[in-house]
Amino acid sequence: MKGKIYVVGMGPGNKENMSFKAFDVMKKSDILIGHKTYISLVEGLFPDKELIRSAMKKEIDRCNETLKLAESGKIISLISSGESGVYGMAGIMLE
Repeated sequence: MKGKIYVVGMGPGNKENMSFKAFDVMKKSDILIGHKTYISLVEGLFPDKELIRSAMKKEIDRCNETLKLAESGKIISLISSGESGVYGMAGIMLE
């Protein structure tokens, strides 16, 4: 069974400034993966989710873990602040 990967730009991180789509895909994901700062911004919004934190300069490791979990059938949100395609994880995840 194949899972799904969402690459999510969560804006500045609080729910009031997050897009509805970003919130919705994180809500339907099994696991949220991101830099420890970004996970800390959303953990209160999703207390029932598995959260995977990583450190700075571990972007490739995060993408590899995301891919492995999705291949096992999980729905994953790979989160970053701002917009996912500019300063976020979209480019590196696609690679």
